[in-house]
Amino acid sequence: MERKLLKISIEKGIEPSILRQNIEAVKHPSSYPTEDLSAHVRDNQLAIGMISDTCLNSQYTRMDIIHTAYDFFKKTRVPYVLHCGNITDGYLKSSTHVDHILWQDYGGMMRYIKENYPDIGVPTYVCYDLEDLRDDLIFLGMHNAKIQIASKTTLALASPKGGSRKPYTISHPMQKILESYGGGEKPDVQIVGYYNQRWSGVHLGVNAIMIGTTQNQPPEGYSDAEPSHTLGALVLKFKFNKNGSIANNGLTEVDIPFYD
Repeated sequence: MERKLLKISIEKGIEPSILRQNIEAVKHPSSYPTEDLSAHVRDNQLAIGMISDTCLNSQYTRMDIIHTAYDFFKKTRVPYVLHCGNITDGYLKSSTHVDHILWQDYGGMMRYIKENYPDIGVPTYVCYDLEDLRDDLIFLGMHNAKIQIASKTTLALASPKGGSRKPYTISHPMQKILESYGGGEKPDVQIVGYYNQRWSGVHLGVNAIMIGTTQNQPPEGYSDAEPSHTLGALVLKFKFNKNGSIANNGLTEVDIPFYD
């Protein structure tokens, strides 16, 4: 097989490594990483800043939490930050939504993000289309994305399109997401936002992490009996084997929690 691959790569004028990637993309299109960030691994270690559901344009967004998280990311010297969706709370989503958003139009909302979202000199990769708003805010995909964080390690982000934020159990949405992958498609690490809850565990052999929010509970959340928001962000610290897979006990979650 290796000789055949080498022969084809010579005939087509393609690097063998690129040809392997193309083959994997055809075999498992939904699992193929959308962004290769494996070059950031140093001495088989990596730290990643993680944040989600910042909900800018809402009066209930906690900019103090967002800035504290990014200050910690900078102190930790992360090479990049991953944002798991809902960077903005949107605008005019319902008749009551106008009561707690800052800008009632798309242009005003986008300007507010551009002027107020923290910039610590490293890119933030976002599950949201920001239309090239700033060079450091890089679009990955609307509701999900996969990143190759090391040569043998993939991390997936998921921000569901909508639906109830009152799951059967906190971990239930995570279980269903992981169970939706086909054979050979599961990531090594799955991050889920949207539900504004903090949870972690292992399911189907995947390191599963639900990340909280930086938005206080809006009034309709109380009337809808949604679970109280878990405020904060986190840093993921990885240790890898020489081949780029996660080492035993090689994932540490460092929480940046807020309780008020």
